[in-house]
Amino acid sequence: MLRKLLYVDDERENLVVFRAAFSKYFHVLEASGGEEALKLLAAHDVPVVVADQRMPDMTGVELCERVAREYPYTVRMILTGYIDSDAMMDAINKGHVYNFVTKPWERKTLLSMLLRAVEVHDLAVSNNALLERVAHADRCATLGRIAAGVAHEIRNQLFILPLVELVEVKYPEDEELMQFAAAARETHARLSNLVDEIMDFVRKGDGECTLLPVNLADLVREGLALAAMDKSIPRGRLKLDIRANPVVRGHKSRLQQVLFNLVKNAGDALEDREHGEIRVVVDADDAEAWLSVQDDGPGIDAAHLEKIWEPFFTTKGERGNGLGLDVCRRIIETHGGTMTGRNREGGGAEFVFRLPRIPEGEGSEPADRYTEGIAC
Repeated sequence: MLRKLLYVDDERENLVVFRAAFSKYFHVLEASGGEEALKLLAAHDVPVVVADQRMPDMTGVELCERVAREYPYTVRMILTGYIDSDAMMDAINKGHVYNFVTKPWERKTLLSMLLRAVEVHDLAVSNNALLERVAHADRCATLGRIAAGVAHEIRNQLFILPLVELVEVKYPEDEELMQFAAAARETHARLSNLVDEIMDFVRKGDGECTLLPVNLADLVREGLALAAMDKSIPRGRLKLDIRANPVVRGHKSRLQQVLFNLVKNAGDALEDREHGEIRVVVDADDAEAWLSVQDDGPGIDAAHLEKIWEPFFTTKGERGNGLGLDVCRRIIETHGGTMTGRNREGGGAEFVFRLPRIPEGEGSEPADRYTEGIAC
């Protein structure tokens, strides 16, 4: 597939000549002015822009300055029939122009420059990706150290089990106490398992884990029954809507960890609101199953939408550590899925994770088994 190249010139004849010379080597996009060029850049991934310097609506330098600011990895070149030292200096200093070429240009020489410009673009993109990977690895190493410390602190708090056993022995006939003891045992088991999971996460990074067939609807029902016991989640405002009974390949406790984190965040969004609900929806099509957690909170600040996935970024002040969504997304990605977050049109936020679905013949329930409107 030919790489795209944008040529900007207000003279039609020049556009025709340029296309004829280089359409064999590039997918040439044409614009007759700066504003049209910017619209094309917004719609296409363009490695190289070549602009004429003298145009009525915007000079080549002005265009390159905009491109440098909005599309920093797009390599910028200027063609001109006039030797203008001031324009050349502006092109270098303001537009960060890769090459300043005088007309008439020689086809072979300009082709060599264009091919080299594409290589420069690809090298810049690859270098940036490498820097991001290094930064991510550093963040993950820090995350691992923090996770190990958290696991240690949690394990130190698991001394409650002997007290539970003492209650069971001394008050076996007190039904209410026995219910609390059973809930405490279950919570203890979940915390103990969570510690093991955290340590496994620390040892294995993004983590090897055994994925087994899991009914997503059943997993959610069970997870929400436990989540409803958390005091930070508003009582009576957690609604479950099961629209499908898909089976996915997953690690049950890790997926429930994601569910609990999303519901907990939704509960935090309703903290100062008298009304509003948290809705958890399970649905599927032939290829995918998905879980959606929606809330009627204030939504996500537009300035934070891209940052919420960054490790250690939090809007909760001292109450948050900024690890939740980053860990959740990484868990879903180890399952071969995707996770997204957005502001809903009617207000509030929505987070969705999608996982590959096991076909019905291999375990997913038929449509007539679906249920709706279950409230927690």
